[in-house]
Amino acid sequence: MRWRREGNTLYATVYETKNGKADFQYQIDQKDVEQIWVNGRIERDQGTAIQKSIARLYDMRTESGQNAEEVGRLVTYASSIKQCTSSFDRGTLTISLESSAMQENLESLSIRLLALVQNADKIVWTNGEKEIVSYDETDFPSIKEAYAHPRILQEALTERQDWFNTSVHMLNVIYDRLSDASFAKITLYKDGQKVYECGSPHVTMSSMQVPLPAGSYEAQIEAGTEKGSLLSAMIPIRWDEEGKTVQLEVKPGKDTLDVEVKYV
Repeated sequence: MRWRREGNTLYATVYETKNGKADFQYQIDQKDVEQIWVNGRIERDQGTAIQKSIARLYDMRTESGQNAEEVGRLVTYASSIKQCTSSFDRGTLTISLESSAMQENLESLSIRLLALVQNADKIVWTNGEKEIVSYDETDFPSIKEAYAHPRILQEALTERQDWFNTSVHMLNVIYDRLSDASFAKITLYKDGQKVYECGSPHVTMSSMQVPLPAGSYEAQIEAGTEKGSLLSAMIPIRWDEEGKTVQLEVKPGKDTLDVEVKYV
């Protein structure tokens, strides 16, 4: 491990060695230290341990609401919203949603946007031309300070427990000899009940953020080809608390999909 200090911030880089241990402890002098970063991700802020889900979210912060791609990433991360459009004018960030996304907790999403879009001071949610709800920075005291201090964002979301009722896990799909797939869909089941679905025509999915608790699931993978055939497979997967990514390596079989599951 190598440490570097810049002002009140400590940066650590952890290197893997041949004879290194997967589990180790370290001690540092935290006097006058406000933040600790490990391998490019924040670990502690003003004496508070930052949860992994918050640290990942904090990595997505952006200086300007005019960057629609980065705003969209903040909206869709660990939420049921898969697509949105946005516009920005003089501090007001307007997010347009499809009607199917209306049940999402827009208050918590507004908190993250006000915290992590540096020049946004008001969030307006719309469905077409109809305004659903709006929030501004005065609704959440100190939230604009969260751009520099994720501890504030974490505390604000902790008060609204919906963020922590689920974890965020990564699901990667690698396709072999299915590059011509015209449709792909992933459906997850827990105890026979559908709990997650992601799919889109003409898109071969590669990486998904899945907001579900750790545990065991059944995953149904479907892929249709340009030739009109539909192949599918049902396989068991699991996520643990260590945050490992589930990687599915998918290739066509005779009448079904062959899927190899890896945890990376």
